[in-house]
Amino acid sequence: MQIDETDTIWVSYFDEGVFGDYTYGEPMGSDGLVAYSIEGQKLWGAGHYEIAECYALNVVHSKEVYFYYYDDFHLVQLNDQQEVARFLVEGDDTFQQFILDQQSLIVQVDSYTMMRYKIRNRTITPADNLYLIDEDGKRISGQVFMRGKYLYAFGKNGLYKKTFS
Repeated sequence: MQIDETDTIWVSYFDEGVFGDYTYGEPMGSDGLVAYSIEGQKLWGAGHYEIAECYALNVVHSKEVYFYYYDDFHLVQLNDQQEVARFLVEGDDTFQQFILDQQSLIVQVDSYTMMRYKIRNRTITPADNLYLIDEDGKRISGQVFMRGKYLYAFGKNGLYKKTFS
C-alpha cells in the first residue's frame, strides 16, 4: 500500500485478496490493484489486467504509478490511471519492490537479494546482482525501502538514501 500526494491510497493485493471469500460478496481486492480516496471510496481498479497477484507497486506520484503482476509477468506504467507502457519481465524471480534507473530497473527479489534488470524494447531481463555499500565501501545489510525515485537502506550505522532519475 502506498499513498500519493493527493491522499489517494493505492493498494495492491495478493491472491487471497484478489480471489478472497465470496461469502460476503465480491472481494474488495478482486481488481488486484485499487486506488481509493482518503474516505475509502474506490476511484480506480485494474480489473481488466486479470491480476492474480500484484507483486510490487511503486507510486512515484499521483500521475505516475508502476505495478508488477502475475499471471502475465508484466510491469505496467500508468499516467493519470491510464496505461502508457507495458514491459514483459523475463527470468524466474519475482519482485518485492523496485525502482527505475534510466534504462534499468533496480529490484529487491527477496530480503537478501537485489538485482539490476536491463530494459530494452519493452522487455526487462535480469542483468546482475547488486550490493549496497556505505561511504567506507562496507556492505549495508538491513532493510531496504523503495518509493518513487528514492531507495532507503537501513544499515547498522544509519539510514542511507539514494535518489534515482
